[in-house]
Amino acid sequence: LKLGELTDGEASSLLGMTEGESMLAQLVRLCARSPLALSIVGAMRALDFANKSWNDLSKELSALESKEPNAVKRSICVSARGLSEACRRFYLRLSVFPDDVLVPVPALMTILGSEGAGEFLFELGRRHFIRVEVAFSGSGS
Repeated sequence: LKLGELTDGEASSLLGMTEGESMLAQLVRLCARSPLALSIVGAMRALDFANKSWNDLSKELSALESKEPNAVKRSICVSARGLSEACRRFYLRLSVFPDDVLVPVPALMTILGSEGAGEFLFELGRRHFIRVEVAFSGSGS
């Protein structure tokens, strides 16, 4: 499955903005129409609503555009600024795991052994950096 670029309408719906708004067009361009980059930006705005406007986010993304050509990496970089130092370190330690591999949380806790890991996983999930999936097991009886 390959996700394509989002249309203006899809990006508008994802970010809760009015289609045709100039700020929407700017954010869509800065995020290269990437569903992941736009969802990270949307989550960042929702979490930091009191402190960050769409204009603030656009300026931060623009400032990184010449240094980081990858829109997803740019959006992660800007969003990571809102993490605590301990959570940021935890996130960087996750790089020992391959991309798109399910890692059982108990194994993750054993390997990384970080106090506060549950809180960090929750925060990273809210920012759309990771996806925490809950597996159900049972005999069905």
